[in-house]
Amino acid sequence: MEEIVKQADLLGYRGEKREDYLKQEFKLLAERQAREKKEEAERQERKEEAERQAREKKEKAERQERKEEAGRKERLELEKMKLDAEMKLLQAKIEAG
Repeated sequence: MEEIVKQADLLGYRGEKREDYLKQEFKLLAERQAREKKEEAERQERKEEAERQAREKKEKAERQERKEEAGRKERLELEKMKLDAEMKLLQAKIEAG
């Protein structure tokens, strides 16, 4: 703000012309500050959205990994059951044979 007043003085504005100049410059300054504030808010919003998307992507990958791990465990359990059944069958044949 002091810079604007100094500029008015350097330009030699006096009286009403000085007031008009100051009003105009202060209005422009306020508009610029509002625009910068809005842009910063939009940047922050984009950053938060990107972080949210990254979190969701990570969580989805983790869910997928847990699902795959559960599938592997289930297949291993089924394979174990199958081998146990085959072993019992072989034992029964040995005992019978």
